[in-house]
Amino acid sequence: MSNYVYPIIAGVIAGVLTRLYMLKTDYRQYPTYIHGKVIHIALGLIAAGLGAIIMPALLEEEFTAITFLTLAATQFRDVRNMERNTLTQMDSYELVSRGSTYIEGIAIAFESRNYIVIFTALLTTSAYVFFSLWAGVIAAVVCFLLAMKFMSGSVLKDIVDIE
Repeated sequence: MSNYVYPIIAGVIAGVLTRLYMLKTDYRQYPTYIHGKVIHIALGLIAAGLGAIIMPALLEEEFTAITFLTLAATQFRDVRNMERNTLTQMDSYELVSRGSTYIEGIAIAFESRNYIVIFTALLTTSAYVFFSLWAGVIAAVVCFLLAMKFMSGSVLKDIVDIE
């Protein structure tokens, strides 16, 4: 068995858990339907797998494997375009249109979440490979906390004084 199996598994788990955290939904957010959640989780699993194999591929000098990361980034951009088109079509049926800026913001967030998952899996796997399991766990926790910070939007109290 390869020396990289456990680090890759740790990276995938950290990436998927981070993506599951970013999947929180309520009545104002997309996706609110189960098929939307399944798509987000599946793409998160793919992104975590890609992020987890980057470092082992580099260490084994399997540079052709790295080219798939570029291909994946292209695919995530295409999924973003698909997301934008779907939301635009859905918006035409709404009583009050959300507008193209709002839709573009959702599409960008959709794509950026995949990159956060890749980054989390990469750092977790790298810390595990170069240091230890505990270093991988620490890297995963730090990435998770950063994801929480980056994915939290502004709140009203940031721009006004509330009494």
